[in-house]
Amino acid sequence: MSRGVEVSAPSRLHFGLVNPHGVAPYRLYGSAGVAVKSPRVVVEVYPSDRFELPPVLEEGEKATLASVLRGRGVRGVRAVVREVPPRHAGFGTTTQLLLSIAVGALRLHGIEYSPLDLAWELGRGRVSSIGVYSFMRGGFIVDAGRGRSTRIAPLAVRLDFPEEWRFVLILPRGTGLSGEEEERAMRRPKFYEVARVHEAAWLLHYGLVPAVIERDPSTFAEALGRLQELVGGFFQEEQGGLFNPASAKVVEHLEKLGVRGYGQSSWGPLIYVFAESEGRAREVADSVSRLGEYRVCVTGADNRGAVIREV
Repeated sequence: MSRGVEVSAPSRLHFGLVNPHGVAPYRLYGSAGVAVKSPRVVVEVYPSDRFELPPVLEEGEKATLASVLRGRGVRGVRAVVREVPPRHAGFGTTTQLLLSIAVGALRLHGIEYSPLDLAWELGRGRVSSIGVYSFMRGGFIVDAGRGRSTRIAPLAVRLDFPEEWRFVLILPRGTGLSGEEEERAMRRPKFYEVARVHEAAWLLHYGLVPAVIERDPSTFAEALGRLQELVGGFFQEEQGGLFNPASAKVVEHLEKLGVRGYGQSSWGPLIYVFAESEGRAREVADSVSRLGEYRVCVTGADNRGAVIREV
């Protein structure tokens, strides 16, 4: 057994659910997103004769994590969080935290595991599997949604995201829906035109995917912006509009700048802005920073996924 194991996992940006309420007679959900280099979840796991889990986890999450690890032969670990993005803000932090600690514990004890089985046991990937595949492989990811017998949505597309492309991440104060609120929002019946689901699927598979393959930033930005309008509209009653209300002012500012290719990650309030270069990203970041109300950073895609090493 090694002295300790460090797991460094990328955050993920979530571009939305294509068919969140099953109004089209096909697979439920279906989503896309990208792993980003920063911010990251970084945890260290050390041997212990009991479970010493970090306070950033909720009590129910600690209980689930301990139960899953006990079921795989781990009697205890001490987990220390070195870096963690805000929770319930759009970074996918919960999935990365739980997987990082679990994988670190199993690696520490030399126990083999399937990341997909582990994620399922931890209660992750029930709706979207973007966070799970971001942890496993990084890059630009599209999942295939859920069929009648699906557990975690299968990986449909995984591509290296162009190294020169950037995202400006803008974090207002506030949180997005989570827990029971999120579950109620997902279960609430919805009625909208099937054509909107079809357009969202078209934008995803014939807009975003080929734009990444052909390194076409203009098409990527246009398709991403329109996709955000559609998927935001699926939940505008729950969140008070196309965007989280905490993001309203920054969205208005981006519109005045004439920015293309921006959106909200998951339930927000995190806003991402696509940029074709470091220079353009810095221009947008500087403009937003002058508002003086937001945490702003520039990052690129993480095409690797979680990095695990002994410490």
